[in-house]
Formats: sequence, structure tokens, C-alpha cells
Amino acid sequence: MLLSPETQPLKPTPFTQTRNKIMAVSKFLSSLLRTPILPTAHSIRNNVIPAVETETASIGRSAAGKSTFFTAMNLVAADQHMRSGLRFSTGNGTDPGAVIDLLNTTRQRIKDLADTGLPSTLESTVASYNLFEGAERRVHWQMWESVGQVLTSPNENPRVKQKYQAYISMIKRTDCIWVFAPLPCAQIGASQFDYDVKVAAAYLNHAVGLERNKGQKCSVALILTKIDGTFADQHEARQTLTDDLLISALGPLVNICVTNDNVEAAVIAPTSAMGFGQTEALPDRGQPVGHDNDFDVASMLNDEPTYTLKDGATMTPFNVSGLLYWTILKGILAQSVNTTNGQSQAMTRIVKKLRQDLAESDPWLVRIKD
Repeated sequence: MLLSPETQPLKPTPFTQTRNKIMAVSKFLSSLLRTPILPTAHSIRNNVIPAVETETASIGRSAAGKSTFFTAMNLVAADQHMRSGLRFSTGNGTDPGAVIDLLNTTRQRIKDLADTGLPSTLESTVASYNLFEGAERRVHWQMWESVGQVLTSPNENPRVKQKYQAYISMIKRTDCIWVFAPLPCAQIGASQFDYDVKVAAAYLNHAVGLERNKGQKCSVALILTKIDGTFADQHEARQTLTDDLLISALGPLVNICVTNDNVEAAVIAPTSAMGFGQTEALPDRGQPVGHDNDFDVASMLNDEPTYTLKDGATMTPFNVSGLLYWTILKGILAQSVNTTNGQSQAMTRIVKKLRQDLAESDPWLVRIKD
């Protein structure tokens, strides 16, 4: 049956067709707004969470054991796989060349330790390390090694003064400070140790005092070095070096940490960079290898011995890993993390894992403020 003209459907005009297309597109776009878009694996991968940045500075006179300690730290830190699953290494985490370079440099320094001892540090250097969670870099840590000769002779000449000014400016901004003092022995008497503590206290007081960057807190580790020169093993050292004895011996440094509001946490860490029973003292120190003519080195060192590795001995650092974990942990806690890009959640996981690693390393850390 034929439809009458009144009942036959109207043919869409060009205007009607355009309007219908616009309405269809509008309806599709509206549905997208109501439907959550799940990120693809590619988009997740590209949304990299920024790593937390933290810095540590060192305080300590020449021949305090800093260079040997940093060699031990490199031995520990070169691509270390921790029990929590975290990985501590140098480089970007994917280039094996950076790790191999650090291992080779460390091996050469250990060889030097076995031959003549390490030369004095003549220029301030900064070492860079990273903490990884899987393939992702979570923490970037920089460690500044000081020139001990600058600390004990800051006004020697204009070039030394320039290094001194750069140093005291740097130590005011770091998140953690390592203070080195050699354990007194037959060759390092009480008067020398008292001098070491007072020199370190002067710099620590400056680093955490009123001139510190406003609102920036820090942590302090008082590191007692060369304890293997006096004790046969860690058990003998722990029995002799009681908490009360250590706190009393380092009294001025402890007092600064306890009374200064800019110090959030502080520990005493007795350490041995080369290990118990692995070292021997050279019969005659002589002029240190690589000494700087800007300094009167011999007058500063007196009769202090140079310790080297025995023939066939292996460098076996004591209490270095625990101190390293504690430092990174405190460096993270000192930062303001971003709560909108996943950094806060990542750091919560990292802090939990680091605390696990710290506890399992059984560190010898005498807590004086926490």
C-alpha cells in the first residue's frame, strides 16, 4: 500500500545530517568523561617518580682515617644487593661500566693500602650513589669528602683560605654530617684526641648553628675510626667501649647534637675500615704520599702511624653498612616529598625496607638523639 504524502518519512536535509553528526560526537565525548581511562603500561612507565636528593658532608682532620673509610664504603656500596630487595650502586643502574670503574678504582686503592697507605686528600671530592627499587631510582645520595689539612690549617695561605670558605659554606646545607675522630692509642695520646674533638666540634657547631639554611634539619654521625688498631675483635671493642665511655669521650660533640634544635638525630659509630686483625703499622711514616706543599704536614701528624693491610689480608669493613643505611634513611626523612606524583608512597616503602636492612645489619650505633 502506498503511503500518503503526509505519512511518508521526510528525507534528511543537509542541515539535519550535520546536526545529527554533531550530536553523535557530543554524546561520544560525554561518555568518555563518565568512563575512567586506565593507563597503559607505556604511560605508567613514562610517569617516572622523581628520586629524593640527599647530601652528606664529612668533618675530620688529616690522617683521621677518612680516605680509608671511603674506600671501605665503596667496597660495600658497589652494586650492593640488600636483603630487602633494594639495590645500592653507582651510575644510573643500567650501565655496568660505572660499577666496574668503581670496583677497579677501589681495588687499586686497596692495593695502595697494602703497599704504602693511601695519600692525603688534596682536593674536596663528591661521590655519587643511587638507591634502586627494582629498575627505578628512588634516592640519589652525594657524599662530600673534606680535605683534612684545610680544616686544621685554614689560614695557611690564600689558596687554602679559598678552599676553607667553600667548605664551611657547603657543610651548612647537607642533610647529614659525618664527624671522624681516630680512637686514641699508644701513638695518639689523650692530648691529640682532645685536639681532634675540639677541632671537629668547632666545625660541627658551625654546620648546625644559626647560620644553617633556615628550617633545614640534619642528622649527625660521630664516627670513631681505627678501632682495629687497639682491639683484637669487635667483641673486645664492645666490652671496652661502653655507651657511657663513648658519650663521655666525645662530650663536646655529643653536647652540640643534644642541645641544638637543628640536629634531629645523632649516633656514635665505632668503625674499622680495614677490619680486625687485617692491619699493621708501618715502622716509619715518612712524608705522606701525595702531600700538598701548602701544608706543614709533618708537624700535624706527629708520630702517628700509618696502617696498611698485612700481606695476604682482605679488607673486611666493620660497621660500615649499618652506618650507610642509617645515613640514607635519615637523609630521606629530612626531605619534603611530593604527595601528588607517587613519591610519598614510594618513600614510605623505601623507609620501611631500609629500616629492615638496618636492623638486620646489626649495627653498632650508640643513639644520642633520635
